[in-house]
Amino acid sequence: MIASPDNSVRFAFIQRLYPGHQPRSFAEARGFVMNDYQGYLEDQWINELKAKYPVIIHEEILKSLWGSIKK
Repeated sequence: MIASPDNSVRFAFIQRLYPGHQPRSFAEARGFVMNDYQGYLEDQWINELKAKYPVIIHEEILKSLWGSIKK
């Protein structure tokens, strides 16, 4: 239990400890593998979108909008 200056408290519940350098079973590693593959697919998709739809920024218009926001 850790108390902070604003009197809130945080708890941590450790469900399982993995000793160092011990391989996990497929069932235990499945979520990590799926997450990594999803990240890979997302990166590929974003790169395809960037190639197909290049982003063009008109600096003059951006500066004029930024100037109107500051006022």
